[in-house]
Amino acid sequence: MNHLLGGIYLYQLLMKKLLSIVILLAFIMSFASCNNSQEPSSSDNSTSSSTVSEENTEPSGEDNTLSEEDKIKNAVLDLMKMSESQKDPTDLFAHFSGDFQITNFTSSQDRIKSIKRKEAVTLVDAASLSYYGIEAAGYMFYAADYAQEAEVVASLSLSSDDSKASTIFTVFGIDTSALYSSTTDSTEAEELTAEMLTVSEDKATCQFDKAYIDSLAEVLCETMDFTGSTKTSFMNKYTGSGTYSVAENKVTFDIQIKDNQIGAIHQIIKYAVDNDGKVYAYSYMEYSNASLGITTPIVAEIECKDVVYRENTPISATIKLKSSSESSFRYGGVTVKLVDNIETTFDLDCTDLASRSATATYKKKRVETAMGESFTNNYTLSLSLDLGKSTSQFQFTEKQDNETNTTLKANKVTFSTSPSIVTPQRVTNKITAYIDKLFK
Repeated sequence: MNHLLGGIYLYQLLMKKLLSIVILLAFIMSFASCNNSQEPSSSDNSTSSSTVSEENTEPSGEDNTLSEEDKIKNAVLDLMKMSESQKDPTDLFAHFSGDFQITNFTSSQDRIKSIKRKEAVTLVDAASLSYYGIEAAGYMFYAADYAQEAEVVASLSLSSDDSKASTIFTVFGIDTSALYSSTTDSTEAEELTAEMLTVSEDKATCQFDKAYIDSLAEVLCETMDFTGSTKTSFMNKYTGSGTYSVAENKVTFDIQIKDNQIGAIHQIIKYAVDNDGKVYAYSYMEYSNASLGITTPIVAEIECKDVVYRENTPISATIKLKSSSESSFRYGGVTVKLVDNIETTFDLDCTDLASRSATATYKKKRVETAMGESFTNNYTLSLSLDLGKSTSQFQFTEKQDNETNTTLKANKVTFSTSPSIVTPQRVTNKITAYIDKLFK
């Protein structure tokens, strides 16, 4: 199937931007009802916390003079205020971003001595050669430098071109740019009031009124760059709802549209806080548009589970990102069908930054079909960090179809400002030429 690689690459270029928008939109919209525009915290050894007034953090409490209906409305307002005061769970990635060094390797096929990152450049120093990883133009490019010769050996398409927020996971092929960015989003929904809420007769649920759902729909339009007649059409045709579950202390928002020009969009947002104070946030985005040739929906799901906060700053969480896409294209007279299913799971614990830990697992299943034949490829990346251990702080494994291709182990990981990395001109020239060819 090597003759298909060129066509596959062209497909990736066409779909990259659209899939990135869908993934980013899924996450942005999951907190669209939250006026959360704070800058992400830095990755130093002090856990930052946001300053929030008492009225934003303290529940309204029980008032025996209130009706049951008013108590339920207050519970909704309390939940939404809590979401407004809390930083995004993905701020946890700030503690794994920026410059770092990995040293004292105990296992490596290439006899790696060290790996370090400085800003947008990563240097892998091995026994007889070096690898340079350069983040540019929305990609991570890796070039091998050996015996005064350089060659681009790999490239990773990133969901966001934001090297300032790049993490240690991105360097090893587990892209976090769809989840974590140094930029902030200014869009926000309308301020929620008790008058926008209607409690059901059985007192089990509470509905958000259309004015509030409209404000969420407008956020969706802005994120999708819908303006003018497109936005007007969207606002006239979409259907949406918002529901609070009393038993689950959870809000669920659902926005849908099916239109020949706009396409089919389905967004689900959930936010809940359990009795232990742990937060659950979920966003589902489904998108297709026959007019753009996207007949099979692109799907993205983001789930943040068991999020623990300290003074409105997340200190631990499990974050899962799932996406699927299917499409067909013509290459060399052959119709090629691609089906990709990707699932990435992060377990992050920054309760004590000095001993912060994380595991990340990336699983990709790709099915290629052409000329009546199908080929399935399973690709897995696993990375673990534990700064609380005296040894074996870093482990990384790459597998393809259950066969281990790469295993790395090292005793020491340090997140701090690294010395500057001087990239040889021959490496820069090779990557520049590669980019020029890529975007022709």
